[in-house]
Amino acid sequence: MTECIHGLEETQCGVCGTRAPGAGGLEGTMAGKSFALVYAPSLRGDTFLHLNREGDHWKFRWYSSPNRPATELAQSGRASTRLVLDLRGVDFVHEIAYPYSTCPGGVSVTDFRFWFDEIARINAAYGIG
Repeated sequence: MTECIHGLEETQCGVCGTRAPGAGGLEGTMAGKSFALVYAPSLRGDTFLHLNREGDHWKFRWYSSPNRPATELAQSGRASTRLVLDLRGVDFVHEIAYPYSTCPGGVSVTDFRFWFDEIARINAAYGIG
């Protein structure tokens, strides 16, 4: 499977690939998408992480460098080779929402420099790291 620019598998992305069964039109799939920076000490206590949600699919990313792709720490899905968690069991101490990459002003998960800098700024603001 191939990851799309929105950070999900192309077949799971309502914009790039085949819509999930019952997802409806484009407007319905956009409603269930979100990007956020979250502080979840149970996953990493030294930094905020990027959380990408689309319906019941999601991924946690750690941007360790402005020049390299993010490390995917956990995601949903039984077919995953990464750590799979029940998202409801992850305790978020802080969550900061961001525009989704297809929205006006939104930023793609592949903009490593933006997310690295933004996470550093948020970490400093919250005294983390």
